[in-house]
Formats: sequence, C-alpha cells, structure tokens
Amino acid sequence: MAGVRRWLAIVAAVWAVTLGVTAYLNARSGSPTAREQTSLAQARSTVDQALAGVAAAAGPAAVAALSAYHLDSGCRITTAREGTDLSRAIRLYTTAGGERALLDRLAAALPAAFGARVPRPIGSKAPGLRADAGNFVALRGETTGPGEIRVAAEAGCRTGTDLGAPALAPAPTADERVAIEPVLRALHAARPQWRAYQAACPEGGMVRTVEAESSAATAPGPLPVVLGPVTGGAAPVLSQPQRYAYRVGATAVAVRVQAGVVTVTATTTCP
Repeated sequence: MAGVRRWLAIVAAVWAVTLGVTAYLNARSGSPTAREQTSLAQARSTVDQALAGVAAAAGPAAVAALSAYHLDSGCRITTAREGTDLSRAIRLYTTAGGERALLDRLAAALPAAFGARVPRPIGSKAPGLRADAGNFVALRGETTGPGEIRVAAEAGCRTGTDLGAPALAPAPTADERVAIEPVLRALHAARPQWRAYQAACPEGGMVRTVEAESSAATAPGPLPVVLGPVTGGAAPVLSQPQRYAYRVGATAVAVRVQAGVVTVTATTTCP
C-alpha cells in the first residue's frame, strides 16, 4: 500500500506541474488550451473561414451553397455553466459518381495544418472528409446523395450567446435575385422566402449565398427537363430528377426538391 500511495503522490505532483506549465504558457502566448476557454464569437469566425476555405478548395468544377448557423443553447461547459453549441454547413454539388474525387480534391487543397483526410469507408458507407480547422473546430464531410456532399464545421459548446458582428448577412438585393427568379417561375414556385448567408474568406472577400425557398411549387416535370431552357445554355454540373446545379459566370446555382419544398440558391465564392 505504501508503494501505491507513493506512486499516486508522484502522479499527482507531475500532473500539478503539467497544469502549472500549461497555464503559464497559455498566459504567455494568449492561446486557449481548451474549447471552454473560447467564446461563441471566436468560434464563429473560425467556422466561417473554414467553410469559405472549403468553397474555395472545391473550385469552379463544383457548386457550393452556404447555410445558416445552427445554434443550440443549454449545452454544458461545466456542471455549473451553460453554453451554446455552434455548427454550420456548406453543400457541394458535383457530377454524380464524382463525390470521392471532390473529397480528395478538398483534402489536397485545404491548408496542411487542417490535416484533412478522406478515411477509408467502412462497409457500404459512403466516403467522407475529416479535418481540424483549428480553435477546436472540426470539419466533417459526408456524401448525402449522388453528386452531393455536405461539409459541416462543428464548434461544439462555447461560452456566451452572441455570435458577434457581422454575423447576419444583408438581405438579398434585386440584382442577386436575377439568377434565381427564372428558376422559380419555371418550377411554378409561389411566395418564396428569401434569405442570404455569408462567410468571410481567409484572405478577404466573402462567400455569399442567396436562397429562395417555396413550399408552394408545382414543378411540371423532372428538374433536368424543366430547367434546361432557363439556364442560359449552361451545362449542368449535376443533373438529377430532384437535384440540379450549374454555373453562370461567377454565380453557382443549385436547385433542390425535397418533401414538396423547392430550395434555390445562388452563390459567389472567394475571389
């Protein structure tokens, strides 16, 4: 027993020294050593830049669509402190069957510090992406359908409830709606809800997505048939009965039909 107590005392002493050194280095460098030491606003900045980097890494051969922040209050930082869980996602569209090639391209183009990789799929599971964006933000990419990948930036539970400025994107302008309105008319989509999402690029500029969503659409046929005449002759990046994506100049347009809801997005990425 004396030997065990002596060993436990040594372990406790080493652990105390480790904590002291860590605290000292943290104080000197100003860098957080745990997720719980960072705020929601700090995490949001990392999330935004990571997803903007994903859009840039996907390149012009893919179509991107940024989504809203997902906030879940009431998570526990400690047993005595609550926080806010933050995540955000970007959808990427490519040719059906080209999902693995796009994931490999992302892993190669993202910063080396991210350690991005495409793990070997287990069984029949579709390939995905794993990366560390820094500041305790994880990037997780999943193949969600033919030609469709969803990459989420997950920040976990952070202190505070304020995302910081400028978290909200300005409302869509009339010029930004131009790429979407012909699609809505072709799909007989009435009373759309308009939204805009944006994220700051690591080296300046913005990824910006304008979105129109309608639950009052009566599409007269499959998307490739209906939308072919309204794309200005642009070759589709993805052409599926309920998914359609194409590019017109610098604007990437994506159309999704799911459970009777039509969602159309127009996105411009980092310069």
